[in-house]
Amino acid sequence: SNSVGTSNIIDRRFYIPSVGFGVSGTYFKGRLHTLLGFRRDHFNMRTTVGNVRPIANTWINELVPSVFTVNPTFLQYVADGTNFGGVFRVTNNFAVAYNRAKSFRISAGDGFEIYTPGLRQGIPTGDGQDLSARFNLFDNKVEFNATYYDNYQPNARLSPFPNVQILDEISAIFPATFNRNGRDFQKVSTAGVEVEVVANLTR
Repeated sequence: SNSVGTSNIIDRRFYIPSVGFGVSGTYFKGRLHTLLGFRRDHFNMRTTVGNVRPIANTWINELVPSVFTVNPTFLQYVADGTNFGGVFRVTNNFAVAYNRAKSFRISAGDGFEIYTPGLRQGIPTGDGQDLSARFNLFDNKVEFNATYYDNYQPNARLSPFPNVQILDEISAIFPATFNRNGRDFQKVSTAGVEVEVVANLTR
């Protein structure tokens, strides 16, 4: 590894205890279906880092207890995920649905220092919603689905890293408030329409 001589991860241990609940309902003789869900997850991670012994033809890592501020204590995050939506069958051949969800992604560079000194990357989060309609024609032989979706992620990972010239310029302009060895994130939003037509020629 090109990181020999600096530091190497000996092991990374993490726990993800979580608890969640959900409720669903059906109303108006089965024409309206609803769903509500909530989940709380804890992400606890500890990284143990070591240095390679300066001995020829060996690969033995020795523990270094304070290479990172999060080592050997646990890096702890709490994230809440929610989901609610419903399906309304207007007729036997036509239905509309709405869904909104909030979620997160674990183990994606959590704990790294970012470009703002003293701050570290947290868990990437995001929320989204979609509105859809479905048509069934010819005794369910033809299905037509249309979905509008709108998703938002406030702290998506930014890649690739800026080049050296940009880092040098920003470091010169903001010497006390820019960590050139850090990482960054950006806001990402996606929206669009998806259309699907399925024809069942036989059963």
